[in-house]
Amino acid sequence: MEAFEAAPRTMVLGVGNLLAKDDGIGVYVIRELEHFEFEPAVTVLEVGTAGHQLLNWFATIDNLIIVDCMDAGEEPGQIFKFTADDVRSGRSTDTSLHQMNLLEVLEMARALGNLPQTTIIAVQGEDMTPYGLELTSKVEEALPKVVSLVIEELSKIGVSVLTLKAD
Repeated sequence: MEAFEAAPRTMVLGVGNLLAKDDGIGVYVIRELEHFEFEPAVTVLEVGTAGHQLLNWFATIDNLIIVDCMDAGEEPGQIFKFTADDVRSGRSTDTSLHQMNLLEVLEMARALGNLPQTTIIAVQGEDMTPYGLELTSKVEEALPKVVSLVIEELSKIGVSVLTLKAD
């Protein structure tokens, strides 16, 4: 009898504040991903600006993909991909996620021994001022590219996108 290998437990988190224009890109990506059907081992979740509440989830998963907005002083809509180790080691010191609580949560998970294999996909925002629901045009143009990048990352870790859901 062959041993059955379970699919890696994977979580995709969309981080950001929908009320602060480009800051909401992570949430918009999750809303696009909700049109797809994934293996049962995949959780796709809008977390908004959640912080330390995420720690318990990290202990239950193997892989984590985070989508967020950042300010690296680059061209709006530019997409970045890095790991939690890149952020920790200072290799990304010229960039900073606007939501610093997320970096603190990743460090806490690391200290507790609960940090899953983590990929961060971030989009350079143009306008993250409060009181606006719409993405700027350059960040909106990046949205389908970010969705494709998330699906590509899922594929790299052995997770399949089963189908595009019929609406």
